[in-house]
Amino acid sequence: MLSDKRVSELARQGRTISVAETGDDDLGPLKLLPGVWKNTNALNGHGWNLIALPFAGGASHYRLLMNQYNEELHFSIVDKGVPNRGIARGASGATETDQRVVTLDYDQAITQIAAADNPVSGDAGGGDLPIHREPGLWLHMTNFNTDGLDIARLGSVPHGDSVLALGKAAIADGAPDIAKFDGLPLGVTRELG
Repeated sequence: MLSDKRVSELARQGRTISVAETGDDDLGPLKLLPGVWKNTNALNGHGWNLIALPFAGGASHYRLLMNQYNEELHFSIVDKGVPNRGIARGASGATETDQRVVTLDYDQAITQIAAADNPVSGDAGGGDLPIHREPGLWLHMTNFNTDGLDIARLGSVPHGDSVLALGKAAIADGAPDIAKFDGLPLGVTRELG
């Protein structure tokens, strides 16, 4: 979280938009993101995705599609001092309590390296296939945080989906533990065969 003094400075100077630079303290926990992130290893396909898709050709009416992919992220523009309008209501009336947000835009592109689905549909596609593009914003919420929520991601996908995810920035050693899960939607039973 930024100091009260820095938040006041952002409010006083108004919104500013500039090229994002690594190490900008106003970005808070996002300050190491500016630039381009992509696979740099000679081996391709470090990403894996599993998704259930509607499918008329099976008993469950879903197919599981697994993609191996490469990903590229561009973090390029920072917008500082964005007012997230608000008021506080009290015994003496309402007062302005605008939250100040610092945003970092991103553009994500994912290219399929290989894919397989079950049941087989013939629609999994081959390699070098663009399968996802997502423009969006990461937000550093600098003040008036609730329950420690200090970051957010706003994303939009061209086929009509959008996401708002709120979170708490934290530093951890090592990879997270991810529990086993079934890739099918809740209530859908798996076909045997």
